[in-house]
Amino acid sequence: MTRPRFISGCCEGERCHCGAPAEHKVEEAVFYDDPLPQRHPLTAYVCHEHFRQMMGPIAD
Repeated sequence: MTRPRFISGCCEGERCHCGAPAEHKVEEAVFYDDPLPQRHPLTAYVCHEHFRQMMGPIAD
């Protein structure tokens, strides 16, 4: 039996670059040696298919 995937409320109304509804938010880590450490990390909203392409089958 599989559980339904959790989708955070932060994804509500957001779309993946492919046009599908977003199910995940991906955020860049700003490391201590970044030349602009106070900058906001880059973020992207992605559908589950594209999230799985980045993270592999463990995303399921």
